[in-house]
Amino acid sequence: MIMAGREARKRAVGLDGARGNFLLKGVSLAVTQDSERRILRSCDVRVSKGLFWEIGFGLKREKGEEQIDCTGRLMMPGLINTHNHLPMSVLRGLGDDLPLHEWLTTRIFPLEEKMGKTEYVSGAEFSLMEAALTGTTTVLDMYMRTELYYKSLEKSGMRVFSGYSITDFGDPSEKLRRAEKMLKKGKAGALVRPGIAPHAIYTTGNETIKACFSLAEKYNTFFQIHASETRKEVSDSELSRGKRPIEVLDSLGVLSPRTTLAHCGWISKSEARTIARTGAGVSHCPVSNMKLATGGVSPIPELDSYGAKISLGTDGPASNNTLDMFDTMKFSALIHKHHRWDATAVSAQKALDYATIGGARALGIEKETGSIEIGKDADFLLLDLSNFRLKPLANPASLIVYSATGDIPKDVYVRGRKIASGSRHMAFDSEKSSKALESATERICRKAGIPVPEFLGAGKGK
Repeated sequence: MIMAGREARKRAVGLDGARGNFLLKGVSLAVTQDSERRILRSCDVRVSKGLFWEIGFGLKREKGEEQIDCTGRLMMPGLINTHNHLPMSVLRGLGDDLPLHEWLTTRIFPLEEKMGKTEYVSGAEFSLMEAALTGTTTVLDMYMRTELYYKSLEKSGMRVFSGYSITDFGDPSEKLRRAEKMLKKGKAGALVRPGIAPHAIYTTGNETIKACFSLAEKYNTFFQIHASETRKEVSDSELSRGKRPIEVLDSLGVLSPRTTLAHCGWISKSEARTIARTGAGVSHCPVSNMKLATGGVSPIPELDSYGAKISLGTDGPASNNTLDMFDTMKFSALIHKHHRWDATAVSAQKALDYATIGGARALGIEKETGSIEIGKDADFLLLDLSNFRLKPLANPASLIVYSATGDIPKDVYVRGRKIASGSRHMAFDSEKSSKALESATERICRKAGIPVPEFLGAGKGK
């Protein structure tokens, strides 16, 4: 039996948000993702002050403490999605089956220019709801004008890394000013953490990228940028700068432990070593990359062997098109097996690692979350083991990665607070959010002067 010590009790005092106190009794299977990757049978887990406080067998309910019967439940850490664009749910389905640069320039950028606060909020809230209902407890969001939907992030109850996205379109100095205003909102212990996220080297100039990184250092926060997503991006960089994108970023001094690089589908082994050497992390987004036909496959096995921090991202709901991290875990294993003709290239356990403790390491929060361990935040899922996708229970990691999907009935907790259960989100009403999203999509199509999709609103009935 293990109980939280003095350091955990001290840390609990500084945590923000609602914090649960309860006993999970008789958890049929706990996939801890601790350093030994232990899987516990029929255990009890006490959550106190929002932290995992005690793990053992035969624990007794304390006075005033809720007891939750977890017979027939699989407990696992909440999933960590390290690359997303939350408001883009309003654009889902409006630019499918196009190459990335055509998708961006002919659909996404023109539509985004027409987005107002209502579209930002509707898209973000729907995405937050979808992410939670499919098992995500931590998400890194990268988008413009985060001030327009920051309250929605706080309302969600989810752990959100809110990256203010910057490009050189328009006035970058004004964007940097707004970004810094958001960075000032950050406070220790809060679930929502503002950061900064220049879009890419082909949309954001060197000086702006360096200014963004300086802000990240000033406010001790995270820095994310798209990097080496397509062959065109790499080729253009070599032609115009004489360097590949990772080399450009390294020369600018922005690769560091606070940096997460999204995609990295077209990097060399030398660049992979550079990423590992600088302590930067990679957000691998296999589903989005396949859908947009970027062609390259991130050298995850090499990055792993060099000691780089590897995590998984769904990418945005307009390019994936779901926020289901179970789906992304599966594809993160399959794409490497297929690409290398090697069934051992990325195992189910590795994929699960990347989506949990790996994501926490990439974001610098491995001491807070990513595994079920004493003193860490109680971010976890309870999956219903009676679901047909979790039978037979021969290999838990394999079932989670290759068989499970985000729609398996589950309870989702962040810092000991239940944020979703089954098909119900505790902060957002699914029916209202769906109607708001469809209205926003219709409105943005009209603003942009493109045809309103024929079937939009068909689910409302007559």
